[in-house]
Amino acid sequence: MPVLPALTSPEPVSVQLHLYSNWGIELLSSTIDLEGDEVRTVNLGHWIVDGKMYDKTLSEGDLKHLQAALSGQRSPNSSML
Repeated sequence: MPVLPALTSPEPVSVQLHLYSNWGIELLSSTIDLEGDEVRTVNLGHWIVDGKMYDKTLSEGDLKHLQAALSGQRSPNSSML
């Protein structure tokens, strides 16, 4: 499901985007800048499948950890759920 951050102000603003596990643990965060009255679509597949975010690209290890955390699998980083 895409996330659609929108700005209904003529002033530009920085927006923080966060991805949480179903346990409420923050797994990712990213900051994007929106121009006045801008709407931007965020494709979570780019984050979760490809590791490509607006301000960075996840390393292979971080991507595997993210995918494991979101699917209830053991993390390759620590072998913990």
